Parts: sequence; structure tokens; C-alpha cells
Amino acid sequence: TLVILSFAILPIAWYATVVPQWQGNLVVKGMLDNKETASKLLDYFWHNLISTLPELLLNYGSVVFFLAGFYFLFKRQSFKDPRFILILALSIIVLIYYLFEANAIAKNHDYYFFPFFPLLFMLVAYGAYNLFISKINYLRYFTIVILLLLPVICHLGMRVRWNPDSPRFNKDLLIYKSALQNAVPKDALVVAGNDESHFIFFYYIDKKGWGFDNDNLTPQMLKTMIEKGAKYLYTDSRIIDKNQEIVSYLDKLILEKGTIKIYSLKK
Repeated sequence: TLVILSFAILPIAWYATVVPQWQGNLVVKGMLDNKETASKLLDYFWHNLISTLPELLLNYGSVVFFLAGFYFLFKRQSFKDPRFILILALSIIVLIYYLFEANAIAKNHDYYFFPFFPLLFMLVAYGAYNLFISKINYLRYFTIVILLLLPVICHLGMRVRWNPDSPRFNKDLLIYKSALQNAVPKDALVVAGNDESHFIFFYYIDKKGWGFDNDNLTPQMLKTMIEKGAKYLYTDSRIIDKNQEIVSYLDKLILEKGTIKIYSLKK
């Protein structure tokens, strides 16, 4: 226990220091600031149960081991082991975490499921182990075959999910990533959009600043951002950079790559 706690000290210290600074962040408020309907939340839950869990978290090939883990847990009454209480407590904690963050995770932010991995694969490993040691020979061979197929299944699944020609965001961010990153100083604060996620744009241009979507950048908003330190505007919106009130805050065109233009901003 002391060893486990020693590894947790730094992450806990980081969260205790950084998270309180995330003012207005949905991740911090979670369900305390929920604006989704009950039907929408159930839709999120169902999607994560039938899609995210088997495909991204487990790998389709591991689903049989996952289910077998539950089967052997009850068949061998492993839940009576005193150590099971700790696993059960951790499982309840991560489930509470999911319920609290369900509106923030939605269907897209599957990286929030990382805390589930240790518990999920303890069950997967337990199921695979018990199938392998079974007295029924074909179950042993079946286990070996599935283990060999896991990386293949994972590779095939990721090929479908990651398509550089249609990455589910403006692909010019991917194509011209280096040029967009190097066009202005690395530490410069920028305004960037349209970006529905408010994060993808910044990831590819490797900058910090303020994001917008749906052409929702008013002259007053831009003025406020400039006052707070914004030096450049990255945008793929012709509605924004042709708005005469917005134009009055633009200094000069720094770079144009595909649909994305970079402007320096007037002080």
C-alpha cells in the first residue's frame, strides 16, 4: 500500500495544484453544471457501453476474456477473497468518476477512460488465465489464437478510425502542421478557429490562446483577447476575416496554407 501511495503522491499534488485553476472548465464542474437532457446522457452511456468499451478500451478480441473474467469471478467465488474489497472499492470510485464526468466525456473524449484500464485488464487477464488453464483442450487453443489475433484486430480497427484524408477536422491542420507551427513565435498567444472542440486547432499549431467555433468571434471578443495578450489570428473562416469590423483589428497576413490564414493583430 505504501509503495502504491508513493507513486500517487506526485499526480495527486499536480491535480491539487492545477485543477483549481481551471475556472469555467466543464471537466471540473462535471454533472454539477450539466446542461444535457436525460435522454442525451443515456445515449452517451449506451454509446460508450457498446462502442467505446469493446472497440477502444478492450479490443474486440478481448471481449470474450472480459466476459469470461466475470464468469470465473462468480464460478470460483473469487469475490470472497479479502483482496477483492480493494478492487471493488476502486471499481466503484471509477464508476462514480464516470457518472460525474459523463456530460464532459460525451461520445468523443474517450481519453478520460484511462483510469478504467487497470481494472478492465485485471478482469481480462483473469478470464484469459482461467480459459487457458481449463481442462477443456480447445479452450486453451482458443485462448492462444485470440491472444495472437489481438494486435491484428487492433491494427484493423485503427486503420478504419484514422483516415488522414478525412480526419474529422480541417485536414489542412494536419497537412501544413509544421508551417503553421513555425509561422509565429512558439510562445505567442493566438486566437484560433473555427474549432468545435476548442483544442484540436491548438494541438496542431502548437500554440496557446483562445478558440472559437461556428464563426462566433465578435469584434468585442477579439478586442478583449488582444488586450489579454493575443498577437495572432489563425482562421479557416472567410466569414471572420472578411468581416469589416474584425478586419480593423488585423495587421497583415503572415501565412496562408490551404484554407487556413494567419494574421498578425493590431495592438
